[in-house]
Amino acid sequence: MSLTQPYRLTADVGGTFTDLVLHDDASGTLFTAKTLTTPEDPSRAILEGGTTLLERHTRQMAAMSHFIHATTLVTNTLIERNGAVTGLLMTEGFRDIIEMATETRYDIYDLGIDLPTPLVPRELRGEVPGRIGADGAVLTEVDLAAARTAVAALAAKGATAIAVCFIHSYVNDAHERAVGELIAAEFPQLACSLSSAVQPEIREYERTSTTVANAYTQPRTRDYLKRLEQGLRTKGFSGRFNVMLSSGGLTTGEVASRLPVKILESGPAAGVEAARALGSAIGIESLVSFDMGGTTAKVGLVEDGTVTLSNQLEVARLHRFKKGSGLIVKSPTVELIEIGAGGGSIAWVDQYGLLKVGPRSAASVPGPACYGRGGSEATVTDSDLVLGYLDADDFAGGDMKLDRAAADGAIARLAEKLRLPAMEAAWGIHEIANENMATAGRIHLVERGKDPGRFTFIAFGGAGPTHAQAVAAKLGVATVIVPRNAGVMSAVGLLAAPLSFDVVHSAVMDVAGADWAQLAASYDKLAKEARAQLADVPTKDIRIHSSADMRYRGQGSEITVRFGHDLQAMPLDGAAVIAAFNAAYDRLYGRHIDGAPIQFVSLRVRAVALGGSFDFLPVESAAGTTAEAYKARPVYFPKRGFIETRIYRHVELRAGHRLDGPAIVQSSEFSALVAPGQHCSVDRFGNLHITLRAH
Repeated sequence: MSLTQPYRLTADVGGTFTDLVLHDDASGTLFTAKTLTTPEDPSRAILEGGTTLLERHTRQMAAMSHFIHATTLVTNTLIERNGAVTGLLMTEGFRDIIEMATETRYDIYDLGIDLPTPLVPRELRGEVPGRIGADGAVLTEVDLAAARTAVAALAAKGATAIAVCFIHSYVNDAHERAVGELIAAEFPQLACSLSSAVQPEIREYERTSTTVANAYTQPRTRDYLKRLEQGLRTKGFSGRFNVMLSSGGLTTGEVASRLPVKILESGPAAGVEAARALGSAIGIESLVSFDMGGTTAKVGLVEDGTVTLSNQLEVARLHRFKKGSGLIVKSPTVELIEIGAGGGSIAWVDQYGLLKVGPRSAASVPGPACYGRGGSEATVTDSDLVLGYLDADDFAGGDMKLDRAAADGAIARLAEKLRLPAMEAAWGIHEIANENMATAGRIHLVERGKDPGRFTFIAFGGAGPTHAQAVAAKLGVATVIVPRNAGVMSAVGLLAAPLSFDVVHSAVMDVAGADWAQLAASYDKLAKEARAQLADVPTKDIRIHSSADMRYRGQGSEITVRFGHDLQAMPLDGAAVIAAFNAAYDRLYGRHIDGAPIQFVSLRVRAVALGGSFDFLPVESAAGTTAEAYKARPVYFPKRGFIETRIYRHVELRAGHRLDGPAIVQSSEFSALVAPGQHCSVDRFGNLHITLRAH
């Protein structure tokens, strides 16, 4: 397959908009587009929007070397519970692990607490005799005849996917492999996920929950990606098809179809990766990414040029802000906090007569009232339009006209319930959304020992630049940067992400007395497995990043300790490992305990392919510092009311231009608000730097 074509096409599917970016690798030029998401079939918006973008710039699908995709399909499948009918095979006697979960209460004061309903009901759980010990020894051979009978019974009850999770399979997968081979040979119509292949880690509930989630989403993900790739091929595409991983790298469509739990946070991860790349380009290594789209806002952290990762996430929470109320998935992911505050978040009045915003969203169908697509409830976007922050005639590059009268009507109906003037209701929606985001962001950072005021905000997403300065001001942040392509930043992040793959294997052992030769061999085995997932990439072009989950003996949780590249930066020995653990513990907790026994729990390897870089192009420099506004309009600011505010076209700004608030900078992708007393400058890449206070 020839990869000499000079263009890459990326698509990030969000809850409201699908963002598309066309990149000319030869010149570095970017072309962008936004189109409404088609939730009934997300591939339709991609194919139609991508074709339109290419035609607009006289390009053909055949000229694409890569198509790179970020999708919310897997997350939505778990939230909406419309995945495959899934059967679960467990070791005999362990049928109810998935229902017992961790036996913790996420709200100790709620006597009528609801726990997440397992994806697999009890009648679709089968037991198989056979037992592996904690040391990997076979205590009782697996009963394949019983397994065959159990699978047949599950299929007869309608199961189309099977998850296999046997006790201690993370240390010895022989029984799971035997049953997996049986299913492949005798029940080829069933999708099958083995826990030892999905996430071979200690802790039975978490491993079972992850494997079940993989099996539950696998058929839908496989069919969707296959349909999308076939649609692209039909239009002439012959390049590589890649999908964004939750951990911030890229993988193949085949791997994403087989392991959909690894792309749960696909889109949000792309946004944080974009913020990291931009920060690196402008010399800011520690930053907070603030991504506010049509449905949600996400806050991520980048420190010392490295995206903060987590090894576990929670999805489909019963209560969005209550940890423990969702389904646990163990998989490397960019660490984010998600807030139910996007442009489409619906404003409503609770039983006490108080104004609330979100988490329910109007999404793309029917959308905010101002979209004119049938929505009638007031949303954040409607309030932003009424307050003057958005331009009804210049939204999404003028491709979409906003209905101001419909927005006014939705706000008026809500104001009547609140017994407030309409403008106060509109401002209340905007302010409550900002406060929700600031509170969640503060908690996310402070829980990690971080002072929000010490970070620079990089704000993007369709709604991010409109709200970022207010959210940042509440957190004491001094500077907000609005990227040149803020409205499609996650799609830009897909260009910056490298091919990568993470593997893990649990191996509980004390550091004292560890067999270092055996440990090095285990890392070599994991590295070989990770490299194998990077199709067509020469070994010399792959870098291996090694780490381990470690703890003090007796602790119930671990921290991740990083060991460098290819274990050459820090050879494995007791003193070096203890020093690395102490340093990591200090960063997280401010102290460590000298002399306490330390354990390895899980070994981790990440293979990363060289390349996949993206360079931000500089813009023309200004002759002077004064920029010319192209018009003015009344814009609402608290305590001041409506102020005649200068409106600038982003495309007309040059590097070195400066402007003072109140002002609005509009582009085809976003509307950036600069409040009174704030200042804005344009850097050499065309990014906006909004100064809220002196450093």
